[in-house]
Amino acid sequence: MKRVNGIYEENLKALFEKKLIKNNYNFNKIPFILFGAGNLGLRTLTGLKKIGIKPVAFGDNDEKKMDTSINGIEVFSKEKIMSKYGDNILIVLTIWKGSTGKEKRVSTLIKGLQEFGFKHVVDITKLYNDYPDTFLPYYCIGNPENVYSSEDKILECYKLFDDVISKKQYYEQVKWRISHDNWEEFVDVDYNTYFQRDLYELNENDIIYDCGAFDGDTIRALLHKKLCFKKIISFEPDKNNFDKLKKFVEKQESYIQKKIQMFEYAVGNKEEILLFDATGDADSKVSNNGDSKVKSITIDNFAKENPQNIPTIIKMDIEGFEREALLGSEIIIKQQKPILAICVYHKQSDLWEIPLLINKISDGYKFYLRHHVGDCWDTVLYAIPKERRKIKEKQVCVK
Repeated sequence: MKRVNGIYEENLKALFEKKLIKNNYNFNKIPFILFGAGNLGLRTLTGLKKIGIKPVAFGDNDEKKMDTSINGIEVFSKEKIMSKYGDNILIVLTIWKGSTGKEKRVSTLIKGLQEFGFKHVVDITKLYNDYPDTFLPYYCIGNPENVYSSEDKILECYKLFDDVISKKQYYEQVKWRISHDNWEEFVDVDYNTYFQRDLYELNENDIIYDCGAFDGDTIRALLHKKLCFKKIISFEPDKNNFDKLKKFVEKQESYIQKKIQMFEYAVGNKEEILLFDATGDADSKVSNNGDSKVKSITIDNFAKENPQNIPTIIKMDIEGFEREALLGSEIIIKQQKPILAICVYHKQSDLWEIPLLINKISDGYKFYLRHHVGDCWDTVLYAIPKERRKIKEKQVCVK
């Protein structure tokens, strides 16, 4: 086992010993297709227009989009692309979703296009990395140069992880942030999120802070698995999402409703009013370009004002605002050491910055990394106090 751990550390160090050679595809000189006429395709087209580059067409598998036009760019099936442009046309895959299922993975989609006959198929990072000022950052896709400049922190963070699974996933994620050439490592990773029985067990005394409650998806998962808990405190600042959350909770049996409290707040590092991009879906987030305003609180202040509801578990999926929320939780983390389940995929550097921050706040944790949805979506850091790192016999709680 020690040798296995050492291999990942050696491989990680090797990433920094020799910079990978950047491939420039000359998108400004050769014709190419954007394959995927959804949100990512539209985002990419908008960026290309800013720099004066125009794809020859969109490609898509959705029959409803065939032979239509999006912002002046025609949408074709792969059959029509082949007949019109031939097998040498460059295909840029503009599909990268946090969806479960192998068939939706980037590596699967690329392989399918190659098997169809296209000789040159690349993922979206090849285009984005050529024009970082226009396209980056985009979730955990960032300029690879930023990874190289964070070498010391990345190597320091690696030492925090407690098991081989975490060490391997951390290495693969760092490598992906540099080269984006190991998509195949993120195919078989559809697991249950936040409540990993191989890491910790919930109990009837747990008070869970659900930060980024969305429409109640985390609560839904808890109830579906009949997991134990005493109370859930939900925070969701998007009004439309909050209304969905309320409707979901109101449909539950009365004894469940009594165990759930909901607050239409964001969580951050101070109490203030923030600009917010309220999309009414899972992508809602704090943003300087937000079209609405929301109230932000700190977990420390909330817990102080509600001493009967001190959290034993804190889950955060708040679209890149996790670091700020953790800074607003320092007292609770230091004094109470709740289990932390924190998303680290919204920003490139969250993968190492967030574990290092938590370890700086308190040295009483063991750290684990689990990747719950393929292609680097839903990557969660688990910081577990040493006394909670044990597995009990399976429990089923009904009430």
